[in-house]
Amino acid sequence: MNNKQAIFSMRGGWIGALMLCALLSGCYETLPMDKVYAEPGQDNVLAWQIADPAFDDPTLEAPLPWPPSQQAPPPQEAAAPRKLYEWHGDGRKITRIVVDTNEQRAVFYDGNEVIGWSTVATGLANHPTPTGEFEVIEKVVDKYSNLYGRIYNRAGRLVNSSARQGRDPIPAGGRFAGSPMPHWMRMTHDGIGIHAGPIPRPGSPASHGCIRLPNKMAETVYQHTPMRTQVTVVGNGPDYGNYAERLRQQRDERIRQRQAAQLAEAAAPDSTADSLDAAAYEGGMFSEDEVVD
Repeated sequence: MNNKQAIFSMRGGWIGALMLCALLSGCYETLPMDKVYAEPGQDNVLAWQIADPAFDDPTLEAPLPWPPSQQAPPPQEAAAPRKLYEWHGDGRKITRIVVDTNEQRAVFYDGNEVIGWSTVATGLANHPTPTGEFEVIEKVVDKYSNLYGRIYNRAGRLVNSSARQGRDPIPAGGRFAGSPMPHWMRMTHDGIGIHAGPIPRPGSPASHGCIRLPNKMAETVYQHTPMRTQVTVVGNGPDYGNYAERLRQQRDERIRQRQAAQLAEAAAPDSTADSLDAAAYEGGMFSEDEVVD
């Protein structure tokens, strides 16, 4: 052993001796990790739990696993398509329909019980759907608009996909084809009604004033809605008031006028046949629907 090695050996011995003295004198204490401490407010707390900040701070997230998982995360499922309607009224009749143009939604009632609902597309801002009280005054399974549609030229090529009859010119030899409005239920005499039609942006208006329903729901509603069913429209739109009541008053007035005319004809000389008709009417042989135009 040379002199340099001897010096390092002696230095290491002195360091070891100093550490041994410190341990024996109590100046240094090792903390066993399984030792239990009982401080105020803490019971059975281990030393490693005191040293770990995550034990006292529940807001800290647990550490990520290591090594990281080699498996790819599972693919996320596509969002379920939005439900456009719901129906549970088979075998029942709709007695009232309520349409909200702000919510773009129609609700169908049998008495006071809801038996279905549907997303609708009512009139755009420049063709708003009127609000008020209405009733179903006409039903046609295969209806075509006589106002809005498409224009084709002589060769059958589409030249205008959003045409209005009387406003847009039809080329020589061409034709106007009204837009289909299946399962039509008329509400007014100026062309407002309920029918099947596209709903391009559910929750937003899209029509020229009519109330569009999804195709399947339109067919169902048509089958379960009798004539004269009440239709209430609320929300934004021109107020038609109680349109249904005004129509009823007009029908009653026409009936009274026809009755008066028939009675006058019966009282005139040489009108035996007319008298028989008037007597039959008064006897109830004809219903209101048969005498109203």
